[in-house]
Amino acid sequence: MVADEWYAKPAGVDQVGQNYYLPGTESLPATLATPWPVCRFTSFNPNTVTDAQLTVNGLPCILFSSKGATTSTAGRKKKHG
Repeated sequence: MVADEWYAKPAGVDQVGQNYYLPGTESLPATLATPWPVCRFTSFNPNTVTDAQLTVNGLPCILFSSKGATTSTAGRKKKHG
């Protein structure tokens, strides 16, 4: 196989322009198209985070917003190996 050759589109996948979607996922429901809520973390540890912590009012939450991070690392000193 050469790098510029691609596999055929799998059955059951919809193509819109150059994008591929599973059936029914071509557009977002209204609840997901609006800005997502910001997670309520006071600190974040990816090794211990739970699904419950990653949702707000039943919606997935984001870790950062356009207004800045929800938690600050200002004033923390970076550890050097």
